[in-house]
Amino acid sequence: MSMTQYLLLFGILLMLIDIFFASDIPTYISYVLFTCAFSSILDLNVLVTIIFSIVFFFLLMIFHILIWRRTVSVLVNRVCAKDVYTPGIEGLVGSKGIVKTVSGKTLASIHGDLYQFVDDTGLVEGSTFTVKAVLDGKISV
Repeated sequence: MSMTQYLLLFGILLMLIDIFFASDIPTYISYVLFTCAFSSILDLNVLVTIIFSIVFFFLLMIFHILIWRRTVSVLVNRVCAKDVYTPGIEGLVGSKGIVKTVSGKTLASIHGDLYQFVDDTGLVEGSTFTVKAVLDGKISV
């Protein structure tokens, strides 16, 4: 096997390792290896090879940010270990609740707990809602 083939093989191995570890470092190293393999097959002037290699590396980084990170996250969540628990008030995003009035204050009741909330629709007591986000310690519905 040639050096280029070893670089590609080791880079693929590192990308597979990235699936099982919650770190992007193995993938970044594999991108450097892929860039080295790419530059070794170019038979151009040194300066042109360097420029093409830098462009290739940044294309790999764009691929990583837009596609690879999401793909690995979806794969791990479906197959290996689901993200079931999110601690704190941020874990309420996506939960359903009911608006209640307690001691003159309008609060959101989610899983039996009461929370302050911010809404744009003017919810009244008894209205149901879904938590969209958490803003400054208050839920947004």
